[in-house]
This record gives sequence, structure tokens and C-alpha cells, in this order.
Amino acid sequence: MIALGKKLQEQGEALKTKEAEVKQEELREDHDEALEMNDAFDKDKAHGEALEMNAEFNKDKDHEEALGINKEIDEAKAAGIRVQEKAKFAEEARLSAEADRAVAAEVLKKLQGSDTAPMPAEKTEPMNTESVAEASVEDAKDTDETLIEKIGAPDNETFKKYGSKMREAADALVSLKEKIIANDKKLKDENLEFKSAEWKILWDENEALNDQRNELLSDATRGSKAIDLDPYLRENERDAELKKYRETAMSDPYIVLHIVESGNLGYTHREKEGLGKINAELRSNPEFMSRVLDKLSSRAAEGFWAHTQGETAKDKNLYIKAVKKNHLNYQWGKPEWKSDPKIQKTALESGLSSAYLYKS
Repeated sequence: MIALGKKLQEQGEALKTKEAEVKQEELREDHDEALEMNDAFDKDKAHGEALEMNAEFNKDKDHEEALGINKEIDEAKAAGIRVQEKAKFAEEARLSAEADRAVAAEVLKKLQGSDTAPMPAEKTEPMNTESVAEASVEDAKDTDETLIEKIGAPDNETFKKYGSKMREAADALVSLKEKIIANDKKLKDENLEFKSAEWKILWDENEALNDQRNELLSDATRGSKAIDLDPYLRENERDAELKKYRETAMSDPYIVLHIVESGNLGYTHREKEGLGKINAELRSNPEFMSRVLDKLSSRAAEGFWAHTQGETAKDKNLYIKAVKKNHLNYQWGKPEWKSDPKIQKTALESGLSSAYLYKS
């Protein structure tokens, strides 16, 4: 009996051990299954998040593309509007110019009097244009020399020291102008290939001529290289010496006429610029300023009357001559001159828009 009980006890313990092992195995399997489920869940979650991220990315990409397309559309629209505006402005400018011409023609018709009717042409013999041109050049030189002698050179130490150098440089500028004009004409020749070997040679020549022009202009009017300045001079003392040089040059009728003739003076109406650099006493001389006007190109004469002084500013005939050369001079005349029908007629014929005629 004891042996039987012991055996039953051993069997019971073995059964418990077996059950424990079975349970442990089940728990292990459940744990592994849970891990697998969690892993699958994590994978599904990650996949879902990836899908969401892709969707968001695609949305952003679509949005950016849409913005880019909209931007291109907006730019195209803006460009189209600009083209339309330019065309509109061009058409308005054309219509305005036509209207101005029509009004100017009407004003001229009203201003036209019997005293301005064209006279019958007289029969004349053919002229030798070359001899006339040569005679006119000689006459101009004689006129200049007489006028320069009449006015006289500046009487100061600066001119005594540098006057010859100034005049030589001014002289050379006139000759240089012809060379630059000749080269410019060749460069603009339609038969000359752009940037060809010949073109480059002419271009380099013109660059050298322009450098030479700047040096001559400095010697004629500025003195920055001509004056042997003490390197230890203070800046204000140096500026004072250069100012004397400039003022002396612009007081000499010879230098001024040559600088004007070389095309290096004129244009702007601003005070102390362009013709405003000329000495006030010279600008007050009607005879001298008339010669200056003769030598100015139409374009360079646009600010002429704004710089007249003293007796010159009172010369009505010279004013009419200035308006005839460039209509922009009309605006600086006296009110009684600007309201004169004959002067208005001259201004219109010179190119002034009727909208700018003086209204008293």
C-alpha cells in the first residue's frame, strides 16, 4: 500500500510537471503570436503612415506644380498686358504726334501773313560749292581771329604760365574730332562685318583716339596733368590751383570757341554745367555768344539760352536764332518774346509742340 501510494504520488507529480510544461509551451506560443501580431500591427501602422506621408507629399507636389503653372500663367498675362500697354502707348504717342502736327500746321497757317509769302525763285548760275565751302571756312577763321583779338586773352599769371599749352590742346581737339567722326562713320558702315578683324582695328583706333581726347581736354581746361603740383600741397590748396586753371581756360575766347567746335561743350541747361562753365563776362557778350551758337550742333545747343547773361540775354535777334537752332531754347525767353507770333512760328517750325506755346 505504501508503495502504491508512493507510485501514485510520483505519477501525480509527473502529470503536474507535464501540465506545467504544456502551459509553459502554450504561454510561449501565445507570447510569440502576440509578438507577431504586434510586429504586423507595427508594419501596418508604418505602411499607413508611409501612405499618408506619400499622399501629403503628392499633395504638396501638386500644389507646387499648380503654383508654378499659375505663376507662369500670371507672367504670361503680365507680359501680354505689357505688350498691349506698349502698343497702346505707341498708338497714343502716334496719335498725339499727329494731333500736334495738325495743330502746329493750323497755328502756322494762322500766323502766316502776306509778308511771309514765298517770293518767286530767281534764276541763278550754278555755283562752285567747293570754292564756296573753302571761302566760308576762311571767313569763319577770320571772324574768330578778329573776335578773339577784340576780346583779348585773360591777363593773369595762370594764363601766362599755361596759356600756350591750353591753346595747343584746344587746337588739337578740333583736329581729333574729325578723325573720331571719320572712324565712327566707318564703324557704322553696313558693309563692315561686326567684330571682324577690320572692325576691331577701327574700334581699337577709336578707343585710343578717345583716350587722347580726354588727355587733351584735361590739358585744355582742367589742368590735372598740366600743372606740376607740389605733392605736399594740402587738398584745398591743390583744388584752388586747379580751379584757377579751369576758370582761366573758360575766360579765354580762343579756348572756348575751340572747345565748342570740337563738340566738348554744350547740351545741358543746368547751372555751372555745359556752357555755364564759360566765364560770365564772355556769356554777356552777344557777339561772342553768337559765334558760340554758330559752332554748336543743333543737339548741343538745346540749353544755350539758359546760360546767357547781361546784354546777351537782352538780344531778341540772338534769341530767335537760338530758337531756330533748337526749339528747346524757346522756354527760356521773356514772356513778351514767347507770345510774339513770329517767334512762335519759328519755334513750331524748329520742332516745338504747340502744347508748349506760351499762353499769356
